[in-house]
Amino acid sequence: VEEQLQRHYAGHNDDVKCLAVHPDRITIATGQVAGTSKDGKQLPPHVRIWDSVTLNTLHVIGIGFFDRAVTCIAFSKSNGGTNLCAVDDSNDHVLSVWDWQKEEKLADVKRCEASESLFFL
Repeated sequence: VEEQLQRHYAGHNDDVKCLAVHPDRITIATGQVAGTSKDGKQLPPHVRIWDSVTLNTLHVIGIGFFDRAVTCIAFSKSNGGTNLCAVDDSNDHVLSVWDWQKEEKLADVKRCEASESLFFL
């Protein structure tokens, strides 16, 4: 990358609320809020995984699953970043685990009502 050159990833169509860097330090995941397009169409919250060198979108996950926004994301560290955890902004703050390369949800769990602890990813 040239010195003094700023580049932007333009894959999102609404506000980005969270960001995670893959262990390879090249792949990025960003979580978007729900919104409305200029023509009134609903824009669902989702996660975009993209290449920080080429700025190309690699995968989009969670369309139709997340509620309101994706508020927190993290790549797994123990298996080289194969999985991605995400927490949405629903009343239940659902934590989900994804195989992001297959765009497949592996598991999800709602926050335990009896616990006041926060999710730590």
